Formats: sequence, structure tokens, C-alpha cells
Amino acid sequence: MAYTDNCTIDSSIINDFRTIHILTKKSRFTKVVRLLFFVANERKRCKTMAKPWTSEELAILNQRYPKEGASDALVKTLNRTKQAIHFKAQQVGLRNAKRKRFTAEDIEILRERYPNEGASKDLQKLLGRSAATINRKARLLGIKGARHYWTEEKLKILAERYPKEGASQELVQLFQRSAYLISMKANALGLRYENKRRWTEEEENILIERYPWEGASEALLKDLNRSRASVLNHTSIMGLVCQKRSMWTADEEKVLLERFPEEGASESLQKTLNRTSTAIYCKAMRLGCQKPAQKNRK
Repeated sequence: MAYTDNCTIDSSIINDFRTIHILTKKSRFTKVVRLLFFVANERKRCKTMAKPWTSEELAILNQRYPKEGASDALVKTLNRTKQAIHFKAQQVGLRNAKRKRFTAEDIEILRERYPNEGASKDLQKLLGRSAATINRKARLLGIKGARHYWTEEKLKILAERYPKEGASQELVQLFQRSAYLISMKANALGLRYENKRRWTEEEENILIERYPWEGASEALLKDLNRSRASVLNHTSIMGLVCQKRSMWTADEEKVLLERFPEEGASESLQKTLNRTSTAIYCKAMRLGCQKPAQKNRK
């Protein structure tokens, strides 16, 4: 059970996307429901991330990271992300010998030009580095970049043109800002794109029924006649999450009910059902299966 001030939400509701959407639209407990759903997904994500490093993996890391860094080959060998490899290498004090270091000349150029132009394309080309790398180095050195404020002239242009053309490429080039930042500023000023197509209740019902199981598939985009970005943005607002998983059949449930009490989510059962141990365990709990004895768990 999950409790709010005057409302009790049963945990089974959290798995029903239609009910969640109804609650978030018609209840004043929108934030509570979305928070519960977010926490459940974060827990699932964190479980997959909490994979401990073995001594064999550390030996491979010590041997190969200084020479190749977080290369695609090393990522495949360790079955870990580049971020995880970089982080672990930093923890154990490893450095990539091939990594390009900032020279004294690079730092001098950075101190001279970054305050005025930030991580501009010219500076990226001159230093041979990405904008993210330049921004990170400037932050470490305590160098502050120039912040581009909206002038009265630009705000006037935005007020005149945004309702007619939205965050068009012409405005992006004119303001030297991303379409996202232009849209955010327009929303803050109360400007609305007149030609923007609104989502109907029928379209939202289609999203509720189909998005959790098929995501932003080509068929769904075609039926709604909308772009992938539009669908993903609106499903995020609605609080829908894509759960790309196959439905349990009656035969699979029968196998689960017969074998789970004896062997738990064993490797044999995982192979038979072609599902993860987490999926098997969660389904077994929903079906009311008895938990296996500790000695039978594998």
C-alpha cells in the first residue's frame, strides 16, 4: 500500500498504465503517483547497474585500459558501458596513455577565448576537442564563459515570429540557440505556436493502450501521423513508460506455478521460459506462488 493525505493507492495499481493515467489526470495526487512509478523504474534500473567487478575483470582492466582506454573491444569483453569502465579505471588510479592532454598552450588559448565565446565551433576546431570537453576543462580551471542573455530586440522578434513559425531553423540560426531553448523561452513568455497540432483524447487513449507495449513503433507513428519526438515528448508528459516485454501465456504461467515453489528462478527455469530471474520472481509473486526454500534458490 502507498498512502497519501486522504488517499490510499494499492500497489497493484502501479502496474496498470490506464489507471495511472486516470489518476494523474483526475486526481490531485498526480505528483505522488508519478513519483511512485519513477521510484519503481529507478530501482529496476539500479539493480542492473549494481554488478560488482570480479578479480578477473579488474586484471583485464589493468592490462588493457592504459593502452586502449574504454574501447569498443574492451566494452564488449567486460560487458559494461564506457562510463562504467572510465569510472572504475579512475577509482583504481588507471590512466589512458593515448588520451589527449591539455597542453600549456591549449590552456592559455582557453583562458583567452572561452570567457568571450564559450565552447564555440571555432574554439572546438582550434583545440581539436568537443564542446563538452572544453566546458569541463574550463569548469575545472574556474574559467567562466560568457552568458548570452535575451535582449529586448530578440524578445520582440520572438514575440512576432514564434506564434507563426514556432522554433524554426531560421530562428535557431538567428538567435544562435537550440530549438528547445527557444521553445522554453516562448513558453515562459506565454507565447504559443498557432499551427501546433493539439493532442486529442482519442489519440491519448491510443497511446495509453499501445505505447507501454510497443513504444514509439513505426506502426504507432503512422496511425497517429506524428513524429517520434512528438510521441516521446507527450508520453513523457502523460507519465507513460514503455515496457517492451512479451505477455505471459497460460502455458508459461502453468510451468511457473509447477516449478517455482521447488526451484525458484533457477537458470533452468529462466532458459525454459526465456525470461530473466527478476521477471520470473515478480510474476510468481503476482500469481501468489509460495517462495522456494533458501536451499533451493539458485
